[in-house]
Amino acid sequence: MMFRSDTIDNPLYTLECIEQAQRQIVGETAYALGHLARQGLPVLPGLVISARSLREFLEAYDWVEPLFAELLNSSLHLNLEDPRQLQAIARHIRGELLAAELPATWLDRWVEAIATLGSPTVKLSPSLHVHGDCDSGALALKASSLLDSYYSPVQPEAIARGILQTWAELFRARNLFYWQRAGIPLQSLDLAILVQSADNPIASGTIAASPQQWQIESTWGLGIALGRDDVFGDRDLVDPETAQIRDRQPGRHRIAYELEPQTPGAERDGQGKIEIVEIERPLTDRQRDRSVLDPSQLQGAIRLSQQLREQLGDYFLAQWLLYPAREKGSSQFYLSRADRADASQLPEAPIAAQPSPAPADNGAANEPTQSWQGIGAASGRAIAPAYLWDGDRATHDSIPPGHILVTEAIAPENCAAVSQAAAIVTERGGIASHAAIVARELGIPAVVGVPNVTRAITHGEFLLVDGDRGAVSRQPQPSPDPTDDPPPNLSNSRLESLVYASDRGLSVFEELVPNSTKMLVNLGYGRRVEQLARLPVDGVGLVRSELLACELSQMPSWELSRDRAVGIETFDKIANYLTQLAELFYPRPIFYRSLDLRSRQSAPKPVPASTLSPPYLDNGAATQGESETLGVHGAFSYLIDPALFDLELETLARLRQQGQRNIHLMLPFVRSVEEFVFCRRRVKRAGLYDGNDFQLWIMAEVPSSIFLVPEYVRAGVQGISIGTNDLTQLLLAADREHPQMAAAFDARHKAVKRAIYQLVSQAKQAGIPCSICGLAPARHPEIVDELVRWGIDSISVEPDAIESTYRAIARAERRLAIDAARQQIPPTQI
Repeated sequence: MMFRSDTIDNPLYTLECIEQAQRQIVGETAYALGHLARQGLPVLPGLVISARSLREFLEAYDWVEPLFAELLNSSLHLNLEDPRQLQAIARHIRGELLAAELPATWLDRWVEAIATLGSPTVKLSPSLHVHGDCDSGALALKASSLLDSYYSPVQPEAIARGILQTWAELFRARNLFYWQRAGIPLQSLDLAILVQSADNPIASGTIAASPQQWQIESTWGLGIALGRDDVFGDRDLVDPETAQIRDRQPGRHRIAYELEPQTPGAERDGQGKIEIVEIERPLTDRQRDRSVLDPSQLQGAIRLSQQLREQLGDYFLAQWLLYPAREKGSSQFYLSRADRADASQLPEAPIAAQPSPAPADNGAANEPTQSWQGIGAASGRAIAPAYLWDGDRATHDSIPPGHILVTEAIAPENCAAVSQAAAIVTERGGIASHAAIVARELGIPAVVGVPNVTRAITHGEFLLVDGDRGAVSRQPQPSPDPTDDPPPNLSNSRLESLVYASDRGLSVFEELVPNSTKMLVNLGYGRRVEQLARLPVDGVGLVRSELLACELSQMPSWELSRDRAVGIETFDKIANYLTQLAELFYPRPIFYRSLDLRSRQSAPKPVPASTLSPPYLDNGAATQGESETLGVHGAFSYLIDPALFDLELETLARLRQQGQRNIHLMLPFVRSVEEFVFCRRRVKRAGLYDGNDFQLWIMAEVPSSIFLVPEYVRAGVQGISIGTNDLTQLLLAADREHPQMAAAFDARHKAVKRAIYQLVSQAKQAGIPCSICGLAPARHPEIVDELVRWGIDSISVEPDAIESTYRAIARAERRLAIDAARQQIPPTQI
């Protein structure tokens, strides 16, 4: 034990016994909860390890480097423009701190006291106080959002590690950056640790209060779900004066997070550390179909809000948990956190639907005037004037930027009209429709499948589009002023903040162990490429060439096949884009998917049957099909007329000859081995097999591919990428563009998952890489667990799903490692 003294008096404080004089050493979070507990509010029982403990530990420990003893009394100055230096310093400080040992007398006393909370698991939360000339309470509340909490079993080794981890939160790279940028010296920071019991609740949630309304958000299980992209909680908006519910907005619940029950001897990960694992539990049908809080429970949350207003004032933020009654009676709310706030600290709250004047008569039938419900297709919220568009390409230039585009549907050739919209609302389309894909890639909110919306909304009226909840509602229109700028887009796209943090060494990926499963990104537009290339992704898993061609050519994609001059000009533009992409991502791979012009998007010229090769001989001519999915497109269209495909291959070969050798080719919608062989011959003739580094993949999105992987590999396929959008709709006969089929279009269906498992397994047996690039992993993070367990090599998602998918992969790999370690524990150790 490298500790000069372990006899320092280091008391713990129970929440109910905290006094005003102890505010600095227990921190703002613990102090606020202590005040509420003394006033009789239902506060989750807890203890506080004072901030004095960290200071005394740093001063008394026998550090090899004297810097550490004076760490909280030093004027550490960092070069904020050098992210590598910043991250190196943070990593060194945290590494030394986590490798230290707590004095035995401290740890024994703390574990004994923590055991009195009566729970086998506890949560360790930072409780910060900032002293000096600033508003310490408000600043501590803002700064505390940077500090993570940790769960720990009540065992000495685990508690010791949890305490050291919580102390180390002060010295993360992102936090060192914040302290210095905000002018907060380390001497001004006092970090205590709030220890609370952590049993699995029925439900959790938050209360965000202002004088205008209380927003009560709730979800099943642990409240961590509310900070992730796979769950949206129920929102109840309450009038503070009357305590009446103004509006109820249902959430989207698929899974609940809970702490995995601990079994003796089975809680160690691969490095021998004791861990608490957050697991994702699928909800029952009954839970998915009902509100989280029943009427009596909601009234309990409202009463709790009234009590909080009496103690904290009009503005506050609170976190609560709902536990079953220990004896006969109703379930019980407990507060795990509650703080005074100001208006700037409250989340952007939805506006409850209010009666509004009927729209001007435009010849349409009367429609609801408050709100409309559709399918939330792209996350975010935006308030802007509506622009009704009939889809006519001639009116592209007249669509003003910053408006909400309201239209019947959006086809690929109309992507130019979407690019400057604040949000998208369509009558047709599902979660995997073209409008949804475009919106997610552009980072703008979208709601699709809203019946009759083009007849219910008038040109220029203000709308709120909530892409998370699939809701569209009218908003009060401000007084017209021609000098006003367009209303701001309220969409909170994560990409910009991720890149900002990553550039400064503050990435959300900072503390995660690099994933074995590769993280790739899908692209279809020439935007945000430089930002994406700066993120720690492993390459581009899918370049959607048809979307790129539409944007660059500013004309319908089928024109490329009708006019060779137009095709050449467009592919020259695509070549310039791919050159930039390849250079920015080098040496990471770029998988370019050749043009997949669907039947409704293309108009192939009738071709005599004699020009077709067996087995495609027919008694008539090849003509445009009626079905977009089942019609003439993908590899089959190359057999009918290979001219455009050949031009595309020439472009790719030229790029590789010019040095862009990380560009590879992926063939779309391959129905048979014969189609692949035809394409491979033309690829070889174009000179793309100019070395061992070129890869030719196929999209596995036609159900026939489930049975043909070994034959494809023998024919020369070097990798497959599972396209879950088409695979799901073809297996389940559920049109992905049809809003009424949204419930049936489910990649979690057992038939779809079995097909994916079969494809992954066959690829592994054949020794080729297998990726997945459809919507499923981003839309359903629980699928990531299974993909990692099955051995998927890479997962490719749209830009705004990078962070959530990366974290889902990290959690899945971590659980897999822990499971493997558990299986190796001898029975004698249990």
